[in-house]
Amino acid sequence: MVLNEQGPGRHPLSDAPSLDLEPVINEQGSGRRILSGALHRRPSVVENEQGSLHLPRRVRRVRKLVEPTRVRVGSWNVGSLTGKLREIVDVAVRRRVNILCVQETKWKGQKAKEVEGTGFKLWYTGTATNKNGVGVLIDKSLKDGVVDVKRVGDRIILVKLVIGDLVLNVISVYAPQVGLNENSKREFWEGLEDMVSSVPVGEKLFIGGDLNGHVGTSSTSFEGVHGGFGFGTRNQEGEEILNFALAYDMFIANTFFRKRTSHLVTFSSGQHTSQIDFVLLRKEDRHACLDCKVIPGECVVTQHKLVVADFRFKIRLQRNKHNKVTRTKWWKLKGDVAQTFKERVIEEGPWAEEGDSNIMWRKMAMCIRKIASEEFGLSQGNRREVKDTWWWNEDVQKAIKEKKDCYKRLHHDKCAENIEKYRIAKKSAKRAVSRAQGQAFDNLYQRLDTKQGEKDIYRMAKIRERKTRDVNQVKCIKDEANQLLVKNEEIKNRWKEYFNKLFNGGNESSTIELDEPFDDNNRGFVRRIQEYEVKEALKMMKVGRAMGPDGIPIEVWRCLGDIAIVWLTKLFNTIFRTNRMPDEWRRSTLVPIFKNKGDVQSCTNYRGIKLMSHTMKLWERVIEHRLRKLTSVTQNQFGFMPGRSTMEAISLLRQLMERFREQKKDLHMVFIDLEKAYDKVPRSVMWWALEKHKVATKYINLIKDMYTNVVTSVRTSDGDTDDFPINIGLHQGSALSPYLFALVIDEVTRDIQGDIPWCMLFADDVVLIEESRSGVSQKLELWRQTLEAKGFRLSRSKTEYMKCDFSAMGYEDGDVSLDGQVVPKKDTFRYLGSMLQKDGDIDEDVSHRIKAGWLKWRQAAGVLCDPRVPHKLKGKFYRTAIRPAMLYGAECWPTKRRHVQQLCVTEMRMLRWICGHTRRDRVRNDDIRERVGVAPIEEKLMQHRLRWFGHIQRRPEEAPVHIGIIRRPENVKRGRGRPTLTWTEAVKRDLKEWNIDKELAVDRKGWKCAIHVPEP
Repeated sequence: MVLNEQGPGRHPLSDAPSLDLEPVINEQGSGRRILSGALHRRPSVVENEQGSLHLPRRVRRVRKLVEPTRVRVGSWNVGSLTGKLREIVDVAVRRRVNILCVQETKWKGQKAKEVEGTGFKLWYTGTATNKNGVGVLIDKSLKDGVVDVKRVGDRIILVKLVIGDLVLNVISVYAPQVGLNENSKREFWEGLEDMVSSVPVGEKLFIGGDLNGHVGTSSTSFEGVHGGFGFGTRNQEGEEILNFALAYDMFIANTFFRKRTSHLVTFSSGQHTSQIDFVLLRKEDRHACLDCKVIPGECVVTQHKLVVADFRFKIRLQRNKHNKVTRTKWWKLKGDVAQTFKERVIEEGPWAEEGDSNIMWRKMAMCIRKIASEEFGLSQGNRREVKDTWWWNEDVQKAIKEKKDCYKRLHHDKCAENIEKYRIAKKSAKRAVSRAQGQAFDNLYQRLDTKQGEKDIYRMAKIRERKTRDVNQVKCIKDEANQLLVKNEEIKNRWKEYFNKLFNGGNESSTIELDEPFDDNNRGFVRRIQEYEVKEALKMMKVGRAMGPDGIPIEVWRCLGDIAIVWLTKLFNTIFRTNRMPDEWRRSTLVPIFKNKGDVQSCTNYRGIKLMSHTMKLWERVIEHRLRKLTSVTQNQFGFMPGRSTMEAISLLRQLMERFREQKKDLHMVFIDLEKAYDKVPRSVMWWALEKHKVATKYINLIKDMYTNVVTSVRTSDGDTDDFPINIGLHQGSALSPYLFALVIDEVTRDIQGDIPWCMLFADDVVLIEESRSGVSQKLELWRQTLEAKGFRLSRSKTEYMKCDFSAMGYEDGDVSLDGQVVPKKDTFRYLGSMLQKDGDIDEDVSHRIKAGWLKWRQAAGVLCDPRVPHKLKGKFYRTAIRPAMLYGAECWPTKRRHVQQLCVTEMRMLRWICGHTRRDRVRNDDIRERVGVAPIEEKLMQHRLRWFGHIQRRPEEAPVHIGIIRRPENVKRGRGRPTLTWTEAVKRDLKEWNIDKELAVDRKGWKCAIHVPEP
């Protein structure tokens, strides 16, 4: 024990600070700061002879921004994490380990796990439950800094995290044991080399793991890598470790500190001892490594010992410039509070206000926001955290507030009375939280059995799934040079730069050819906006959506009722008359949404969705409803068109493949992808397309007004960027944009579309089909020229070609080119979520759907595997979330027995897992289904197919689903062998098995009753 300036303590003074402090009192009653997180702050005080700080004010300010920070990294082969995780976390807390690399976890899967009640989080990877597996365990103070996770098999995992302006890459590895074949060892070292090579030079790198090699005590030939303080005798595996470290300019920290034998040995079994667990880092960080040793006293693992290394880095701390933005608690808009709000708005609102749209909207919006803030209250504006909050009641809030107040008093005056009050308040808050959590969860599980509590299971599944994500919120992104940005201002500037370039880049006037100047004959009479139109549009608006910058949700107008309809009609007619909407509607907030593919830190893999005023969206719906009545789109377009769907396009394509497979004739398909289609629509082309569709000038002017002087800002984890204008493209997130895009694409490609199903569009997804490769090449070139002449661009990398070689003769082998570049040729293609095979079969689609079902299962495993959740409720979750994912597109499947068997086996595995049984328990399938209330998936598959058959039968003859069918030619003989099963024959088989007359399909209600499969 040493005596510091604040009283006796366990640790001497150090100049290593911490970012997470909590004042506590030692046994002697004096105030002392010790660690509450994992980073240390013990700043030494430099004084001159007079006892004052010998630093000018500016130097002291700079010194606070750049402070040395301690980080302790550990490595431990734990044998198995099952039943040990909480004990390992306790050891990490006791030994003050910030980052712990664990090996031989023997956990299957690739995800993350929160260790409840400790603040630690584990990232792991494994392919089997009985061998290998590695992971990285990070404490509360650092886990939110994780920005990326990479995995290679079950032996290598990398976690990248950011502390201040420092980027740390931690790799946990488990090398193949002695005796395994050379291929396994070679694959491991190649994988580790690729992982290390991917880490930029300017970032820190730590490797901790069980490398299963002896580097020995001698540093001969490896003086810069081996420090000369190892243990044992070097062997061949140790030589490989040293060569690896030498090749990548690293050193082995274990060997650079003189220690007793017990602090060097990492493995002991009986009389055998060795050093096989190591911590490696780059030589440039040698000065930052303060110590590295083995801690032999922990008994959680019997053979392997914990290796820890202490580091000290100078980190530039970023000032938190987060501006708190308070928001109205609109979720309280229900019950008696909603009635009070309605009465006040009706009484105080400026309903009779006249003038332009700006004045009308500004006064009404100010009134609504003022009354809402008074009735519902405002949030504190803090950042939203992902946590279980349904137990957060008023008693807990009072206890937490009391603790905070005591802490503030203690911070200003560390007297004995304040110390005691804080200690009591802290214990009281902890008991309140524990009691509230226990009661809330007990009540929750009891409420799940009721009708009112069924929605809670979806919330539970969502929250628990978030805890398994590698990164909850992406903060750090890469610049154009692929360098990781960690400073807040640089991150915000990068987002703004990317979207500003996306929405405003390029010179559209130089690339667009608009033919046939349009004679304006569309200045006819247009009807004023009617109240029933507003009412219908309001019914179509969805509730619970994110609000735009104006902060007024659509629920307000629904709550106010008829008086709101009258006022909105008056506002819309004012806009209609003046061609000018309120200026507040011109501002939006753009939220980047990850596309779930590619690098999560690359801006190009994000889609920008604009949060716009809900009232503006209501205005757009009124205009959209009128546009749909005035215009029409060719039947080739299946996207966002009433009466047409993805399933119709998929069905037509599959039946075309069936017909050509029967006739043993080839098909050639090209799937076109447009680059940033919505974001790059030239405005001039939009106005031209509306004119060509004979849209009245009044509506064109109204739509132009929606795109005039619009600005947006990007929402990032560190706040919103500055506003910037948008000059091209459609509004992502707008109610009108999908139909506008359909009108534009329809007019641009009207003369080159061709017949269904040889050319089909779903928004910007286009498929072109021909019987020859040359034919499809010519059609692709024609589409390229037409689209690029109007300012669009075909993606050279995402446009793909698939040849269905049904003739098996190998005719027309070759490539399809796009502007001189070869289009990638694929054996399978994912079209509108359904997997198409070049042989016309459905094997890949069935496998893909099963994988999609298991993906949904893993996302909800926290709920489905919870024994306290009722079985019937788990069954409902399965029926509504998992089974639909498995049966998407099944309406068009001509299933064989093996396909049905695969689905049945998957379903029963899931249902038995839900009930906590395996096949060894010898519980009948029917009993399992009865418990969870789930009908056999085989019967549901037949129901889906017959439901789609009935839909087709009821469609008019001129519908695309009929005119696109290629009829079977007469007098055409089939080839040798058993005929391939078709969808039509599968439907006939279903009708015969269920003894249903197909003529009943024209009666929708009767057909629905005939094919209905009830749940047990």
